[in-house]
Amino acid sequence: MFSLQTVGPMNLGSRNLWQVAAGLKERNYVDTLLKWDVVIIGPGNYGKWPACKDEMKQKAPGQVSISKRFCEEMKRGDLIALRLGTDEVHAVGEVADESAQWLDDFGDVDGWDLQTVRRVRWLHKGFHRFPAQTLKFGPTILALNSPAVVDWMKTLEIPSADWDRELKLLPATCVDGERRRLLSHADIGEHLYDRGISSDAVRNLLSSIDELTRIARWYQRAEAAVSENETIAYLSIPLLQCLGWSPQKMAIEWGTVDIALFEKLPRTDENLAVVIEAKKLDEPIKVAFEQAAGYAGQAGRERCRRIVLTDGIKYYVYVRGEGEKFSNHPKAYLNLTRLVADYPTLGFAGAKDALTILASAWSEYEGRQIERVPESQ
Repeated sequence: MFSLQTVGPMNLGSRNLWQVAAGLKERNYVDTLLKWDVVIIGPGNYGKWPACKDEMKQKAPGQVSISKRFCEEMKRGDLIALRLGTDEVHAVGEVADESAQWLDDFGDVDGWDLQTVRRVRWLHKGFHRFPAQTLKFGPTILALNSPAVVDWMKTLEIPSADWDRELKLLPATCVDGERRRLLSHADIGEHLYDRGISSDAVRNLLSSIDELTRIARWYQRAEAAVSENETIAYLSIPLLQCLGWSPQKMAIEWGTVDIALFEKLPRTDENLAVVIEAKKLDEPIKVAFEQAAGYAGQAGRERCRRIVLTDGIKYYVYVRGEGEKFSNHPKAYLNLTRLVADYPTLGFAGAKDALTILASAWSEYEGRQIERVPESQ
């Protein structure tokens, strides 16, 4: 431990103070950081600091100083205020490691590559709102010099046990410097076939998934303004067709629903199987959960057991049991540009299970439980 402190107002001493952002208010990952005792930054796809420095200088020069601040200037024992926006602090913690790690489990957090990780012992968890502009808005990590926040931190009473507690053990997949293995076509094909998807549907999907991935990556590289309708037409509908949905059972803009999938004809409330809410490319997706759940939960739509939130590349898949309400925690997640088996740090299944649930044949084995994503104790 860097220091020991008995219960009482927090003694900041001569520690360095930092503010670290946890995403955006409408697209945040506060819960993940608090759960695993970490703070994370990107872009992480260039690899581990400082080996990535030269490539980062060429491709993302504005991130070099941020990565240096996070990896080198932030020291063990420094204190962090976890912020959203300029008026919210969600936790206060102590930096608990000597240096940064590169953990590919954080390579897709709501579509962001945030593999650069520092361990933090969270001492205070709880939302506190300040007046607007109390905190600086800007890079993920900045020196904390807001008198209002500093004075508030000094009032926090932290039991000595919280200063001494062990950090949460990260999942076994979190290995410094190692990339998660991407799924092969054979991995995906065998998984879908074993769960009842027809050979033709599997074959169609595998023959088309490269093209869908190529389009998705082009959109990302081009950084072009891509409309919701465009991603529906060129990504979502082709994917759904490969998964066995015929045009007759797919309706675009069906009333208030962006894409409605039907178990059988006619296209009626009682035959509605899936509600899909679409967003523009790289817009916050999960903010649409309540909207989608509301559509699926309307009277007469009790057979609708699945909702999907997507921007054409990323797909959050939710499932409810008979007579249940939808949980706002996804069952599975698919990213066409990064096909991995599971997301232990995020607590949901990956590409194989997401594709399984999205398939039209899913109802044939819907009673089978998707394997729970393993988590550390």
